[in-house]
Amino acid sequence: MTYEELVKEFLAVVELVRLEAYATTGYEWMVVPKTGAYRSIKVQHGLFIQAHDGLDNDHDGAVDEADERVTAADGGQSPHNFDLARDIVPLSKPGAIWWQAPEGVWHSMGAIAEKHGLVWGGHFKSLYDAPHIEHPKWREQQALWKAGKLVLA
Repeated sequence: MTYEELVKEFLAVVELVRLEAYATTGYEWMVVPKTGAYRSIKVQHGLFIQAHDGLDNDHDGAVDEADERVTAADGGQSPHNFDLARDIVPLSKPGAIWWQAPEGVWHSMGAIAEKHGLVWGGHFKSLYDAPHIEHPKWREQQALWKAGKLVLA
């Protein structure tokens, strides 16, 4: 399977997870705007630095929820860099991300993702990442990239 085919297959499964999570939980699910889908190596590195600099990352004069750490991975270390991860979240009402959804809502989505062969971030040992789902073979693509056999946009 080519890289392009793998990404296409993954995105189709993500859509299935989103729709099944809606049917199961009664809440609409969406990909987190800006950071929840593909991230270039450069963007990933910027988010990594932002998460570790301890500054007012959105430059609004206050340290607040918008300044929370988005990633613990540097450029090239995230499945988002290979278009093989998505962060999906429930909506409490149209357009309103529900970060404080009960654990059961997140676990329902995670179980659906796992049923479809994806890896759910709610089971990560080092970092609980409830919105995160990824393709289990993303590291194979990372290895090809490191070997110079895969060029990323």
